[in-house]
Amino acid sequence: MLLGLFLLDMPLVGAVWHSFSLIIGLGAATAALQQLPFDNRLQRARDVFWLAVTISLLAATLPVALLAAGNSLQLYGTPASQKLNEFLGWGILAVCLLAISFAGLLADRRWRQAFMPPKRVATLLLLIAVLVAGGLPWVFVLRGAASGALLSAIAAPVLLAVMTLRAGAGVAGTLMLAIALAGSWLLSTLSAGGSVFGSQTPYTPELGIGLAAMVALALAFIMIVHAARMESAWREQRWEWALDGSRLGVADWHLRRAESFASAAWRALAGMENGPWTPDLWLRQVHADERQALEQAIGQVAAGEAGRMQIELRMPVAVGWRWMEATLLVIERDNDGRPARLLATLSDVEERHDALERQRLSGSLFQHLHEGLLITDGDLRVLDANLAYTQILGVPRAELLGTVPSLLRQSPADPLARQQRAAMWAGLRAAGSWRGELLERRRNGDICTLQATISTVPGTDLELRHHVLVISDISEQRAQRERLERQAHFDELTRLPNRARLSQLMIDAMAAADRDGYLLVVCYLDLD
Repeated sequence: MLLGLFLLDMPLVGAVWHSFSLIIGLGAATAALQQLPFDNRLQRARDVFWLAVTISLLAATLPVALLAAGNSLQLYGTPASQKLNEFLGWGILAVCLLAISFAGLLADRRWRQAFMPPKRVATLLLLIAVLVAGGLPWVFVLRGAASGALLSAIAAPVLLAVMTLRAGAGVAGTLMLAIALAGSWLLSTLSAGGSVFGSQTPYTPELGIGLAAMVALALAFIMIVHAARMESAWREQRWEWALDGSRLGVADWHLRRAESFASAAWRALAGMENGPWTPDLWLRQVHADERQALEQAIGQVAAGEAGRMQIELRMPVAVGWRWMEATLLVIERDNDGRPARLLATLSDVEERHDALERQRLSGSLFQHLHEGLLITDGDLRVLDANLAYTQILGVPRAELLGTVPSLLRQSPADPLARQQRAAMWAGLRAAGSWRGELLERRRNGDICTLQATISTVPGTDLELRHHVLVISDISEQRAQRERLERQAHFDELTRLPNRARLSQLMIDAMAAADRDGYLLVVCYLDLD
C-alpha cells in the first residue's frame, strides 16, 4: 500500500501516515477478534457476524479517524491525496477490508475441489458467467450508459451467491475480490485522466460509490449464503454426531423418486463403504430368514397400513451376523395423504438380544427345575417361586408373592423346627449360606422333610438384596432310611432292640459311665 500511494504522487509522509492508519485499524480488529468467540475457519454463522462487525467498526473506523487527524495536521494536501481521501471513505474502506478478509480466510484447497469431476464443466460455465457479469457494468460505464450499468450490476452478486452454493464461499469471495480489484484499477485509471480501451469517460465520485455498492451487495450475498449454509451444515453435523455417538443409524428414501440417504452410523453398522445406498441394497444385506419380514414391514408402512413398525433382523459383520433393531416410519406425505418418504433407524441390539436369550433360558430353567426355588427380597418377602416349590408345599404362587414364607420364619411352633431354624439362621449369618434338613408342614397338614439350601445375594453396594431358597422333598428317602435303621437295630417280631442295637447301647453306656464316674450294672435274662 505504501508503494502504491507513493506512485500516486502522494508525499512520503502522507503515504506512511495512510499505511500506519490501516495497520492500526487491522491490528485493532485482529486483537478484538482474538477476544471474541471467533473461529477464523468461518464455519458458523456467528463467526461471519463477528468478522463483519469487527472489520466494519475497527478496521475501517480507526483508519478514517487517523486520516482525518492527518488531514487536520496538514500531513498531505496534494490534489491526488485529496481524491484518494475522498475514495477512502468509511463505507468504501470497510467494504474493501471486509472483502479482502473474507476471501483470504476462505481461500483453501476447496478451490481445487470445486473444479474436480463430475461438476467441473458446470463450475467452469458458472465461473465464466460470474466474470462476464462482473465486467459487463464497466462496459456500460465506458460507453456512458449508466442505467445499463446499474441493471447489469445486479447479476454479479446473484451469480456469486450461486457460486457460493456450488463451489463454496472461498471461490466466490476470490472472484468477487478479483472483480473489485479490476474495477478499482479502471477507476484509478479514469481518475488519473487515462483511457481504458480507447474510452475517455470522465471520472466521477458516483463511479466509486457504484463500485463500492456492487462489491458490498455481492459481499452481502456471499456472506449471507455462506452463513446460512454453514449454520445448516453445523446443525446437520451436530445431529450426525449425536446419532453417531448413540450408535443409531438413520436412512431415508423417497418412494417415487430415486432419492435416498444413509448416515455414517448406518453405514458403519451395516458394514457399507461410501457409495450409493438404496432400500434394495439393504434388503439384499439382511439375513435370508428376516428378509421377507423386512420387505413386508416396508410394504405396510409404504402403503399407509402402519405409520410405524419395529423389527429385529440380522446384518452381516466381519465375522458372522449381528442382531439389529430397525424402526420404519413415514416422515413425508403427498397432497393426497399417501406416504411419500420413509425413514429407517438402525441400532445394534446384539447385547440386548443375548441378554433376553439368557433371561429366557434362565426363566425356562427356573420353571422346569425339579427342585423348588424361591426368591425373596432383603426383608424375606417373596418375589417369585417356581412350579416345583408350589407343588412340594401345596401353596399357590399367588399366595406366596409378597409374604414371608413359613420356612423362613424364625420362630415356628414346633420345638424341633424351631431348633432347625436357629441353626439355619446362625449358619446364614456366619457364612452367607446354609444347607441342611428342615421339617415343614404342607398345606394339607402333612409333615414333610425338606433338603434346603439358602443363600444371600448382595447388590453392587454389598448390601443384602435377595435370599434364594432351594428345597427338595426327601420325606420318602428319610422314611426309607429310618426303615433300614429299624431293620438293622430292632427285631421285626418283638420290636425290641436286637444284639447290634444292644451292643451300641452298651458302648454308649460304658462311655458315659467312664466319663461321669459311676458304676454300670448289666443284667442278662433269658426270655424263656
